[in-house]
Parts: sequence; structure tokens; C-alpha cells
Amino acid sequence: MRGVEICYVSTLGARAYEGAASMLERQASTKSSASDLFHELAQNFSAFADVLSDVADRLLALSSRSDKRVVQLYERWLRTGSSSIASTLANQGLLPVRGSGGLH
Repeated sequence: MRGVEICYVSTLGARAYEGAASMLERQASTKSSASDLFHELAQNFSAFADVLSDVADRLLALSSRSDKRVVQLYERWLRTGSSSIASTLANQGLLPVRGSGGLH
């Protein structure tokens, strides 16, 4: 994502699931397995998002057969710093390095 801090997105996602759990509990007046699921999603949102991000990184790495895909992979590494993407790039003979951030 551009222009949005990942911490903000994680907090927003966790609060959304917590809100959904609370709404289910108010409607049913008791805890249900659905509300328990939403509470778990809220409590572990960041960890679940990390897993999904890692899966996305690995799928992108597996599809990096063309030059265009390798460039996309490198651009994702620049945004995320993913170690699995860095490893894939290294396996293809590329050493991902971040620049100094500007011209002097």
C-alpha cells in the first residue's frame, strides 16, 4: 500500500473484526462460535496478515520467470523487505540492495 502505515492498517483490521464480534454478541446476547472466530481474528490480525503477505511473496517468487516478473519481484522487495523475495532474487543471481535514498 502506498501512503498508509502498516500499523494503521493492522489496527483498523483488528478493530473491524472486534466490532463484528461485538455486533454478533449483541444480536445473540451470548457468545457464539462466530463471535469467537471474529475475536480471534481481531487478536491475531497482524500475524494472519503476515502469513498472507508471505504466501503472496512466495507465489510472486514462483511466477518470476520473465524479466517483467523479476522486476515486479524486485519492486515488491523494495516495498516489503521480504526475506523470501530476497532469497528468490539471490537464487536468480540478483543481490537486492537498497540505495542511499537520494542524490548528493
